[in-house]
Amino acid sequence: ILPTANLYARHYVDFFNFLLPEQSGFRAFFHELMDKLDAANTWETVHCRTKIEGNKFFIPQNLPDYGNYDFKFQPASGHILGPVALLVYLGYDLNSEEVQNLIAYFKNYLIAMQINDDAHDWEEDMRRGHLSTVVVMLLKDLAWTKESVDLDKDIVELKKTFWFKTIGRASQAAVDYAEKSRAALDALMIIENKAPLERFITDTENIAKKALKEQKESVNFIENYVNETIRR
Repeated sequence: ILPTANLYARHYVDFFNFLLPEQSGFRAFFHELMDKLDAANTWETVHCRTKIEGNKFFIPQNLPDYGNYDFKFQPASGHILGPVALLVYLGYDLNSEEVQNLIAYFKNYLIAMQINDDAHDWEEDMRRGHLSTVVVMLLKDLAWTKESVDLDKDIVELKKTFWFKTIGRASQAAVDYAEKSRAALDALMIIENKAPLERFITDTENIAKKALKEQKESVNFIENYVNETIRR
């Protein structure tokens, strides 16, 4: 598989390297994007892994800081190359509002999608020692001082914290980035039929909103149950 991947990687670089005239600035844009993509993958490999021994998940002293989640966009940033190349080919400058809004659409949508995926995969990520965005949120919400988590014995506490604290934060972040993506799409004047691109945002946003709704209903149910029990 690796030789085939390397072959396609070479063709990928050759294609975008010589797709447009150098004076368009696209070649420099392509190489800068690829440098950031490689740097993000390296950062994730170095900072977003922790030790696993059997069922024991070791909590690192310093959790990775995802900041504004650029590191979640950059590994997937290759998605923007074709659309950006098309706008540049049509005569738009790389710094034009149209190109920047197109990039913002993809960037914010991909971040929202990645956070949703991390929320779905948090248990699997923990079992393989991956410190995803949502695993980091969960560990902060737990605020445990002990140095490890038993993924079997502590799973009930993990799930409780995830459902009553972490999922709300994660899903709200996904909704916020979906809204930013929609704002960027609305500002794109060159695209007449935006419905297909809007659908990507809506699907991602609906997943996050559904999780928020279910979490709120669960919290309300438990609060009402506790209040009824106290009154009795």
